[in-house]
Amino acid sequence: AGMQTPWLSGNLASAYGQSAIKLLGTGRHCHSSTSNGSGAALSEALSLAEQGLRYAPDNPALRLIANYARQHLGYRAAQKGDWETARKHLWVAYQAGQRGHALLLNLALTAEALGQYAQAASFWQQLIRSRPRKVIADRFISNEQVARVWQRAAQCLGRAGSYKEAARAYQNALRYAPQDVNLQLERIAALAQDGRYIAAYSAISDLLIQDPEHKEALAWKAHLLEQMSHPYAALDSWQRVLKLDPDHPAARQHIAHLSCQLGDDYLEKDDLRHALIMYREGLEVAPKDARLRTSLIRFYGVLGDLEKAHEDTEQLLSERPDDLEVYYWLIMTWMRLGKEDTVQEYLRRAEALQPPPPLSFYITLGIDCAKNGYNHWANRFAEIAQQHPSIDAQELLDLAQVFFAIGEPQRVTECLERATALAPEMAEAHLLLGMHLLSQAEAKPKAKEHLLQAERLAHQERSAAIAAQARWALSTLSQPEGRYERFRSLSGAGS
Repeated sequence: AGMQTPWLSGNLASAYGQSAIKLLGTGRHCHSSTSNGSGAALSEALSLAEQGLRYAPDNPALRLIANYARQHLGYRAAQKGDWETARKHLWVAYQAGQRGHALLLNLALTAEALGQYAQAASFWQQLIRSRPRKVIADRFISNEQVARVWQRAAQCLGRAGSYKEAARAYQNALRYAPQDVNLQLERIAALAQDGRYIAAYSAISDLLIQDPEHKEALAWKAHLLEQMSHPYAALDSWQRVLKLDPDHPAARQHIAHLSCQLGDDYLEKDDLRHALIMYREGLEVAPKDARLRTSLIRFYGVLGDLEKAHEDTEQLLSERPDDLEVYYWLIMTWMRLGKEDTVQEYLRRAEALQPPPPLSFYITLGIDCAKNGYNHWANRFAEIAQQHPSIDAQELLDLAQVFFAIGEPQRVTECLERATALAPEMAEAHLLLGMHLLSQAEAKPKAKEHLLQAERLAHQERSAAIAAQARWALSTLSQPEGRYERFRSLSGAGS
């Protein structure tokens, strides 16, 4: 160590650098992505440069050689689909201060491949902001290319759940391609996902001024009107979509749903004439829709014509004897009519099907019964599901919603504890159990344990929402009120 002088260190660093340069052969071999020898040479050159940097950490030539090798090794790894290795090499070059076009591009693509969408978006944005502004400059990109890079950044932000930032990135893209309809529609989707329905509706209205018969824009208008609770206007828009495209995959389904919704609303108000009109108009478009058919059955039951209701029920079952969707809607319909014996009969017939109904059938019935106040039936369906030998963690979380809604906190605890035992790496299960236990003073230490685990796992899963909820819950440990209600909002029960 006493022999290591600045002069000696400089000579050693220079020697390593010269060896690395000789090995790289001025980099010409790197154009051959299939050469095993060049890949080995890059690795050896990187090793030599790193050894040289031990003696001269600030040597610009050695840094240049090392980063050159890292970028090419990263590119080669990416070509082979070895994204983790690619990221390792490229990230070190980035941390060393490199910001070249190729590096940022490859880092963005690598982050996308690894599912790291927020980071990918950051690299796409850096790529745009570092671009040359003069046409004659190297790596200049056109307005069309700028628009596509902003679009790519926006898509990544959307996939990361950052919808507000995604909408802003789409707006930047539209500055360079203002007439691009696909960009406009993607921005509208981001606004809608961010819950900014009025802004999305304004944007879709502007688009429809340009092209009043654009089917996808009309479909978005209908969807937004539904979200803003304007069912009549939404129904009109879906009917326009269907007129333009009789085979539209969503239009008939939405028309059937809205016709049911409006018909049911009229039925609740004892406006039988308008209820019947809505059901029949819906059936003209979707004559096989099980919910519409059973809504009409309920209509006859409310009218007092139980004979007609039973007749239409048996007709529907004769047409679709093995269809669990039919059994689901029939069970809910006769439950609403208060005919428990009839509900028992159709449940018995459903259970006799081969193969028997899956677990999801009972869970869905349990959730909807709980939402509609049929607690006795909700409890029964939940108990059937809970005893199923193959129930998984997600299904146990769903059951916890049911038991919560019908006021069975102990059963909620049982379901959530079983879920965390079945899936100890499931952040959501730990979060919900921790939130639930916060309502019990004696269980707060255990609640804290599960919330900390939820936050840790959420970071591993890159679930920002769950991590934020866990942090919020941990911050309220000293507040005894309101935790049990918080579970409802997180789990979705009762909504």
